[in-house]
Formats: sequence, structure tokens, C-alpha cells
Amino acid sequence: MMATIDSCSTIQNPTSADARALLNVRKYFSINCAVCHGDSGDGNGTLKQLNPAYGFAPSLIADITKNRTDGYICGMLRNGRGLMPSANRIEESDRWDVVNYVRGLQGKYTVELGPVGRPGETGDKLPGVTRLGPTVPAIYAHPTVI
Repeated sequence: MMATIDSCSTIQNPTSADARALLNVRKYFSINCAVCHGDSGDGNGTLKQLNPAYGFAPSLIADITKNRTDGYICGMLRNGRGLMPSANRIEESDRWDVVNYVRGLQGKYTVELGPVGRPGETGDKLPGVTRLGPTVPAIYAHPTVI
């Protein structure tokens, strides 16, 4: 797995960090990353606060992460490692936006911190539709009981 992530290190980030992308990806970060890495990326997420025995998530604002290439970070998102699951459910272009958001947490761009909405909120508080996911709800078919 490590060789796979290392092989992504030379890939250049193809997306720019515009305001729209950084706001949208903040939603992804809040949903998928902040529980472990914390809202500010310091590694002090809710999971660690509720269960210190869990261990730790690396700080995204530490020098070791700042020195990683964008390709390496995107490869980590794509493949996961250790307790971190793969973020393949996030489309590739949005994963690159997550890399830009992490760079924002590190001070390269101006980003807002914290969740976009409260638990259970929908609408503009969630990322929009994706090419990977359905754009309409699944039809519920009531089972026939014999």
C-alpha cells in the first residue's frame, strides 16, 4: 500500500483553489475528515476527544504533512492507510479540492474552519450531486409477503 501512495507523489494537482471549490470541499472535510483530524486539521478530532485510547490521527498542519506533495496527499485519500479508510466515494476532482483545503489549513489559502451545518441539516449544507452517486432517490418497492 505504501508503494502505491508513494507512486502518486509525482502527480501534480490539476485543480485551482477557487472560493467555490474551497467552500464545497469544506463540506466533504467536515463529513469525512474532521472527526479524526479535527476541524483545524490539528489531529484532535471528536473521535480522539471521546475515546483517547483510539490513538491519534496525524496533524495535517504539522511540518511533515506540509512537506508532502499534493500527489502524495491525494494518493493517501484515494487509498487510505492504517485506520484511515479510502475516500474513493469522493470523486477524484473533489479529492484534489480536499488537498487544496488541507493546504488552506496549512496557511497557503484562506479557508473557513468548522462544520458548514449542524448534524442532520441537508440542502446547501451538503456537497452537491456527483457523477458517481445517484441523482434521484431509489424507488422503494414494498416487498410482497406470501
